[in-house]
Amino acid sequence: VLLNNKKENLRFKPFASYKWINEPRFSQSWNAGLRSELTEHIHSITDYGQTDDRNTWRIALRHQLNLRTMHAASFRRQVDINDFTGASDLQTIWDYRLSKVLAPRFNIDFILRGAESETLESDPRESYEHMFYGLGLTKSFTSTVNWTTTTGYKRQENQDGKVNRSTDIDNRLAIRAWDAYRFLLSHRWRERIRNDQDEPGGTRENLFIFQVSRRL
Repeated sequence: VLLNNKKENLRFKPFASYKWINEPRFSQSWNAGLRSELTEHIHSITDYGQTDDRNTWRIALRHQLNLRTMHAASFRRQVDINDFTGASDLQTIWDYRLSKVLAPRFNIDFILRGAESETLESDPRESYEHMFYGLGLTKSFTSTVNWTTTTGYKRQENQDGKVNRSTDIDNRLAIRAWDAYRFLLSHRWRERIRNDQDEPGGTRENLFIFQVSRRL
């Protein structure tokens, strides 16, 4: 269920939505907020919602600098309740994205994301800080064939100063055929280095995926 106010003379347009899902497991969510056009090129959204045991408050801004360049920033706080332990985790997340059209159907995205997680019920409280740096390239060869590659570096530090690091490279080729079929060929390379365990170590992964889906 979605309610939107689209009156042109309203600068701040309220909206609300509710979703109920029964398969494969019961889940429900709702959120409500305001969308606004601060200027012709600057848009914002502020909302609050709940999905099962997660409460989220968010504010986001998007600025279209010109026909080829767009950047966006957001800040949100969310509280998760663990289904097994009942403990609550408070997360504060901010991110920034810069998107630029390099050539026809060829885009580049720079992503910077920071987060702080804190377990509220633990004594002493456990906290982690995350930083993520990402670079993405998207090329649409035709209206039905596109390729995406994403490179990311993530750094996590706990309250004891121990640091985990991970590096990901993800390549995807998507093909849509006969307006009903979608073929996806994906390759992911990941390296993780963990220092917050009793025995520090690391892992490397090479994952290949071929997926076929059909729209009914």
